[in-house]
Amino acid sequence: MGNEEKKQSEEKRESLDQKEIHSEDFQYVLKELLNAYQPLLEEELNRAKNPEQLKKEAEGRPPNCDDEIALANRIFGKFFTGEVAIRLLPAEGRELMGPIDRWRWCYLHIRCCIIFGWLVCRAPRTFRAFVYYLYHYWRCIRQMLNTPVHSPLTPEERQDFQTLVQALAGAYKPYLTDQLATVEFPVGIPDEVLSGKIDCFEGEMETAAVFEQFLTVEAAQALLGKEAFAVHSKETFFWFCRCWCLCAIRFGCCLAHAHNFVDRLYCLYYFRQCLRECFRPLTCNLTNPHDCVEEQEIVVANILRGVEIRGTATGAFCSHYTIEWRQGGIGPWQNNGVHYPGGAAQGTCGVVNGTLGYLATFPFVAPGLVEIRVCVFSTQGGVPQCCTIQFELQRNLVWIRGIESPEAEDPPGLFDPTAQLVDGAGVVRSFGTALRVYGSASVGGCVGREIKRYTLSYHSGFVVNPLLPGFIQFWQVDYNTPLQIDAGLNRIFEDVLTSRWREWHWPPGLCAPISNWLQDAYWSTQVPQSFPIVPSEPPCPAPAMWNSTPLPLINCQSGRYTLRLTVEDTASGIKHDLQQVWFDNKDIHGKIMQIFPVPPCATINLSQFAAVGGNCTVHAGSASRYRIR
Repeated sequence: MGNEEKKQSEEKRESLDQKEIHSEDFQYVLKELLNAYQPLLEEELNRAKNPEQLKKEAEGRPPNCDDEIALANRIFGKFFTGEVAIRLLPAEGRELMGPIDRWRWCYLHIRCCIIFGWLVCRAPRTFRAFVYYLYHYWRCIRQMLNTPVHSPLTPEERQDFQTLVQALAGAYKPYLTDQLATVEFPVGIPDEVLSGKIDCFEGEMETAAVFEQFLTVEAAQALLGKEAFAVHSKETFFWFCRCWCLCAIRFGCCLAHAHNFVDRLYCLYYFRQCLRECFRPLTCNLTNPHDCVEEQEIVVANILRGVEIRGTATGAFCSHYTIEWRQGGIGPWQNNGVHYPGGAAQGTCGVVNGTLGYLATFPFVAPGLVEIRVCVFSTQGGVPQCCTIQFELQRNLVWIRGIESPEAEDPPGLFDPTAQLVDGAGVVRSFGTALRVYGSASVGGCVGREIKRYTLSYHSGFVVNPLLPGFIQFWQVDYNTPLQIDAGLNRIFEDVLTSRWREWHWPPGLCAPISNWLQDAYWSTQVPQSFPIVPSEPPCPAPAMWNSTPLPLINCQSGRYTLRLTVEDTASGIKHDLQQVWFDNKDIHGKIMQIFPVPPCATINLSQFAAVGGNCTVHAGSASRYRIR
């Protein structure tokens, strides 16, 4: 959660609208909520007064999952009546919905949404447990539509459930990715706790984002079923039912975390506020990316290099939103490389200060100034509400792809240092003598952050920490010295890291470091090598030498090693990539002990192995098979 979002959340918690909580409608709904909980509290109080009876109940009925679901139905079946549903609605909602008989299916659907949020948030859940409650949520909705799922599931029902699980996985991945990044880089967390930026409310927005990104159009169709979706999606209030459901899930989740009735009153208050937000005008706002943004791998969207787009796209009668971009803030808008949460074809409304989508910057977007535009569309037609944001894209293409033709196996992919180098058949390969290392050493885009140099190093053994002591540098390419390479482009992309590139725009009167367009320079793993830098016109001093370092002599310069590519930019930013590799510099040696069935020391006549009247056009080596031992 950003600072501004957190500030708004804190302001909401600090104050209640006195007029709101004392209104007749709010008091009625609050009373019904208290009445739903009261029998449960009385039962618990009786158990507290009778320990012996409590022990008997515990021995005769251990906790089970069915009891939890039954408890949810008991609470919210009593609480969420038609009258409560009507009283919850703001004036705009009542005008839109009309008589309850017209939208009874939606009201019953909302009850399932509340129960789903309550069940999921009662305890920390794994993704697998999340899917378990998703299954019961799906069954609840189908039951209220009078189209209960079969046992066993029909092929169509199984496909719908699979669609729901896939949608949930797509919504859940950003949460896991963010948590993993926090665990791997926890340096700033102590300061955030000490300064009060992290408190007991941490994670509320992230949980809400999972629900928002899950309820895509595809998920809604799978929840209701194709026929029911085709009918209800045409109703004018269908968009509001989705927004109401999202508010209901968050309400249920809030109740699951509530410790007392004061907390539950706040949950109800936020529920009503959330429903009012559903009716605000079309809103479009972008918060990220901005300033200088470095492209990253985005696992959740299967993007090699890209940026996350965050902001708000919501409002009354919101149909969908789109994302476009253009280079340098000029030219036509385009959508190449745009990805929406859950893999949808367009954005689903209802995102507030959350992830709107992702832009795969490589290979579509060049580094430098980029402009993003989001447009929010209404079901009523008319001009969409659009907003824009500009940022500088910092290129980050730093990786070792492979050695010669073998490349890193995928999965796990070239960013995983444990990925072995395999050939086309998937066989792990070893390497020796003179080699070329392929990959990318390309950074730049933001002002003052261009590539300065890259180096290649090796470390004995398979390691995964690029900062581990013991790396030995064997190659260096500088971009700001007389050894500068390709200053006109100032970057290498997807080529031979151990090759030397010609200077394109060498200033008049100075010596270009290399006269040829491209010179292959192989790294010798066995003996030191020096590569002369050939001068060009005008006459230049004696050429400098470019030295490479071989592998150490131990174990015949063979064994397991880890290569490290290090790229430094002009702002002292450092990027590393590792690749584990087997080296084999031992001479190939073979010894024939016997050719079966010829006895040792006997004379071998190939004619004895050839068929009588053999075809002389067939090579002897292919005419027969021999067993060698």
